[in-house]
Amino acid sequence: MKNKKVLFVLFIIILLLCGVLFYESHSISYKYNNWWIKKHSIKEVKEKYGSFDYGDKDFDNYVNKSNAKTLVAGYFIKKGKVDFENIWLYIEYDANSFKVIRVYEGRQMGG
Repeated sequence: MKNKKVLFVLFIIILLLCGVLFYESHSISYKYNNWWIKKHSIKEVKEKYGSFDYGDKDFDNYVNKSNAKTLVAGYFIKKGKVDFENIWLYIEYDANSFKVIRVYEGRQMGG
């Protein structure tokens, strides 16, 4: 009987730990793992999650014509009451190496 209680408590602790880890790694959206995205190139992100909703649509034939140091791509997360309130997951990356610099949540860009 005592072993069952210990196993039950251990199971609850493990379950809570898994929940906290998932919440932290998917803090912007449950669909996208922020930790995984930060460790991979923007090309690998596109392979895993599909085409970007925001950013360069012709990504595979991309040429940095603006000589920008960083670029942004993104995925739509949540619709707002009006278009400019839409929530996006933005991925800022190096324009030359395609390495992800940061991942953040933000309102729709443009104006």
